Amino acid sequence: MNTLKNHILLYDSECPMCSLYSHAFTATGMLDTDGRTPYQQMPPIACPLVDHQRAVNEIALVNTSTGEVSYGIHSLFKIIAHSFPILPALIAHSILTPTLAALYFFSVTACMLLEHIRRTQLLGLGWTLSATWTSYHMVLLLLLLS
Repeated sequence: MNTLKNHILLYDSECPMCSLYSHAFTATGMLDTDGRTPYQQMPPIACPLVDHQRAVNEIALVNTSTGEVSYGIHSLFKIIAHSFPILPALIAHSILTPTLAALYFFSVTACMLLEHIRRTQLLGLGWTLSATWTSYHMVLLLLLLS
């Protein structure tokens, strides 16, 4: 398995799923041991390169050599494709990419919803705010799929 070097994966430390799969990438050797950092503690080398608003909702992969940044499912594809060189050919010319992008968006939204519900319940804000938030993100998902 090839290790992707000179890259930093920026993940949300408050997202259990993000922490889990970013740790899995380093534990399996797909990324260097220092190849993952919470975006809340973004290193100075990545700071001017990353779209901070986008990095909140999509995991970012920063190439520290070239300055190139990829987000979301594309950053995950890049890590996996580097370790398994046959995958780029399968992913590039198939319907798999939009399907996986929608699945990625749905899973990230579901994790955000669970975290949102947990926080609103802790703050005593009630279920109305959660229902509004859920409706908004379901409309976004439908727009993405159409």
